[in-house]
Amino acid sequence: MRGPAFVLHLATPAPRTLTRSSVWGRPVSAKFSIRPSARVSAPFYACAPAADPAPETQTDEPVESSAAEVPASEIPAADDGPEAQETATVEATAGSVDSGQDEAAEDSGDDDDAEQESEPTDKPKPERRRRRRPRQRREVTLPLETMEVGMELEGVVKSVMDYGAFIGDMGTPTDGLLHVSQLGSGFVENVSDVVKIGDKLKVRVLNVDLTRGNFSLTTKTPEQLESRASARKEAAKEAAVARKKELDRRWDSFSFDPEQFIEGKVMSVTDFGAFCKLIDESGEPRDYPTDGLIHISELSDQRVAKVTDVLEVGQVVNVRVVGADRKRNRISLSMREYRMSAEESASSVAMGMAEAEKHQPTFKTSFQLAFEKAEASTSQ
Repeated sequence: MRGPAFVLHLATPAPRTLTRSSVWGRPVSAKFSIRPSARVSAPFYACAPAADPAPETQTDEPVESSAAEVPASEIPAADDGPEAQETATVEATAGSVDSGQDEAAEDSGDDDDAEQESEPTDKPKPERRRRRRPRQRREVTLPLETMEVGMELEGVVKSVMDYGAFIGDMGTPTDGLLHVSQLGSGFVENVSDVVKIGDKLKVRVLNVDLTRGNFSLTTKTPEQLESRASARKEAAKEAAVARKKELDRRWDSFSFDPEQFIEGKVMSVTDFGAFCKLIDESGEPRDYPTDGLIHISELSDQRVAKVTDVLEVGQVVNVRVVGADRKRNRISLSMREYRMSAEESASSVAMGMAEAEKHQPTFKTSFQLAFEKAEASTSQ
């Protein structure tokens, strides 16, 4: 690094006198002082010797000079005087000092670069991919295509999970799943309480899925499986009959007035309407067969683009029951005011005329009057 001139001047050591016996192989006898120039950096002064070296004795042997090489054109001639030789020697020595300074600066720069390169960086190291161990090829002696439901096999428990265990070593291309519900005739809470890894089991094929390439197993006997299936069928039939009776009871007791508004709670919203559960004044659901549907056309007298612009889930609204379909188990609702349709108006008019005709007097035609008069004259 370079510093201000006054700092370098304070750090400059005292001048010292050097005596050289020869310069560039020529005998020289001169004494001169060297003061480093202001361009010399502080580290150079730190490296300077504390004491002056002992003066060298004059000898005829050439001494190697630490001065930098100078072109031949700048070397003074041999017949020049001692003053010229002294000046050339001083310039050469100053050049050697400057060159040494530059070399030291370059060396220090190289060291700084090396230190910067050696500093650890914050760049994340690339993760090493773990090499997968090659899987051992199975010896398939029983392809899935040849497996049949009920086939008996003997295998070894390979792994135990919360939902069951996987059985292998049966010659199949993959391990079979023994579900927790197929471990025994009773209820099994923990699979590890029944089977362990390495246990040998006799199992039966319960189901084969060629699309997914897997199969399921069971430890139950065919009798247990059949009885279990029949019990499930019976239970399903009984539940269906019970639901049908309850639904018929509700439809038999169901009645509605299309002009009366009742409360309904929005349960779900779709693009074509909203499903509502009809409730009473206390908020309890009514004993109706099913929930009702408010079609998007029955939400308002104005056009509605989206159902969500009018209704949201959990909202309580006033609706009317405008229709019911027992076969399809549907109830139609509306939020619009009651208006009599054309068919209803026509039927009401017809009913009114029939009621009016009952109270109107009857009149005889002229033919009937003439006939009655002729009968009366004949009887006299």
